[in-house]
Amino acid sequence: MSPVLPDSLAADGFWEAVVGGGTSRFLIVLCFLSNLGVAKAVLAAPPARPVAESFFGINGTGILHYRDQPNSGTRAAIKMQALKTAGCAGDRTDFWWSLAESDPGQWQWPIHDHIVDYMRKNRVEPFPILSYTARWLKTPPSTDEEIEAFAGYVSRAVTRYRDRVKAWEIWNEPNIPTFWKPKPDVEIYTRLLKAAYRAAHVADPHCTVVGGCPSETDLNWITGIGKHGGFRSMDVLSFHPYSMADGPEEMDLTRQIRCLRELTKSLGRPDLPLWITEMGWMSDISKPESVEKHARYMVQSHVIAAAEVIERLYWFSLEDWRDEITGHLEGWGFLSPERVPKCTPDGTPLTSVYQTMKTKLLGARYLGCRPLGNGISYVFTRRGTTIEIAWALSKQEFCLSLPPTARTTSLFGSETTRTQDSVVVGMNPVYAEYRGKPHGKMVSVRPPKSNLIVNPSFEDMDSTKPYGWDQGHFSGGGVSGEFQVLGGEAPDGDRFVGLSRTQDAVWESWPVLALPGTRFQLSVKIKTTSATGENRVALRYLGGPGWQPVGVSESESTSGTTEWKTLTVTGQVPHNGDVIRINLVSRKNEGLAAFDSIELVELSSLPP
Repeated sequence: MSPVLPDSLAADGFWEAVVGGGTSRFLIVLCFLSNLGVAKAVLAAPPARPVAESFFGINGTGILHYRDQPNSGTRAAIKMQALKTAGCAGDRTDFWWSLAESDPGQWQWPIHDHIVDYMRKNRVEPFPILSYTARWLKTPPSTDEEIEAFAGYVSRAVTRYRDRVKAWEIWNEPNIPTFWKPKPDVEIYTRLLKAAYRAAHVADPHCTVVGGCPSETDLNWITGIGKHGGFRSMDVLSFHPYSMADGPEEMDLTRQIRCLRELTKSLGRPDLPLWITEMGWMSDISKPESVEKHARYMVQSHVIAAAEVIERLYWFSLEDWRDEITGHLEGWGFLSPERVPKCTPDGTPLTSVYQTMKTKLLGARYLGCRPLGNGISYVFTRRGTTIEIAWALSKQEFCLSLPPTARTTSLFGSETTRTQDSVVVGMNPVYAEYRGKPHGKMVSVRPPKSNLIVNPSFEDMDSTKPYGWDQGHFSGGGVSGEFQVLGGEAPDGDRFVGLSRTQDAVWESWPVLALPGTRFQLSVKIKTTSATGENRVALRYLGGPGWQPVGVSESESTSGTTEWKTLTVTGQVPHNGDVIRINLVSRKNEGLAAFDSIELVELSSLPP
């Protein structure tokens, strides 16, 4: 074990150790938090390989959804051209059972044949989703007979296309009622997955079967699959880490991936490959600033995923659409609903941003990162050239030191202004390329965040409320009272938040992903000079589809304090929880309760 940063145990720091050998070789990062006397082990990703062409995928042409429209051919051609302009190598596509087998034993494949042939003709790898229920069933397969019927569909599909399709996903987001009516059932899904896996591998022993595929990083759902024996009936585990907060930094995509690896390791599959088969952010073609944010988050997501050895990332999606009933814009795409390219304020299409990103990452191997206080720089190498991809954290900037020969490129693909030995980096990623070894001190694995809360001292404002904080509970309630953002003698920075004249009022943080059974410690500064009633802080645990409340750990209540004091609460995530939200609580309070300096730390001791 060798020290990395810093060199003394007197301060918080990180140490690395390689354990195991051969294919079981893993890097362990030890994080020491001196103020808590806690050391935490982080299971990092397996050793990185060069980023492959197949890493770059998209939920793209979507031909099944407009197959009967008069302009379907033109629409598909426009979308395929955009896909190829971006450089996406694979297209995740629906492959509905109901269209293949209209009645029991009545098989027809013309639309499926067209989809596969069209993609192969355009040199795009099809990645079909084997789904959903048959026309003669009212709900997803649940009985043995129905599951065997689904397995028959899998067998026929894999047999028919085994020379042209190499990977198959079993269902889409079965953990939410939208796709598994009336109520998701992990035991039934796992039975279906097992039957599908057997059928697929009999039809093509070399195919890749992808399972899990939950909406969000649903640790409880994935745990259920593992406990029902499903991990041995998948070659890859997929998941859809849509934002739990804002961007990849705020939602801590790195932590989400590492939690998932810890989970698969605990359930006997530390070697299980991970694919992200949906992930994206919304933007509006009429609001170029939103498209710029979309571009920023897209690049950050791919860089983090590559560093954490996610084998494939299928971005969502190629085209926006409008809800047929409400008319609401679902702005996930590179193109508007009219199939016009969405552009950043300088006129750069999202497809070009993606293509630039691919050019920098393709064939590059992740080496490590440079934690830089206000930001991060990920370091890759390709054929003797070092490639750094750096960005600043929320609304900050920093100077990235570089050798004089470095070439720097903006998020939009243009050369950036720089001095001889550095470049100013803001929230938008900057690419730097130079020959030779990495410049500056580097760690092999990005250190975990010591404080898991976004905007813990309320200095960053989003219009009239603190960024990363909501008035009331996510699930409803907690809004009876006056919510305030105040300036003055704050213990940390220039702002703090308050609750006054309350019946039941809560400031609630953005969510933090948490493994069931993990212990956390929350500490908060509170001042209640004029406060009455109940004033406390809490860890609120949520889990399951839609993040339902499953428990709470509360501090003592306080009132009548003339100075800032610290409230502390320690709690353990329940077995059915996988998300924490911090609650700053005031009930039946006629005065003012003030809160500041929020800190949430994971308390995980090293294993013996």
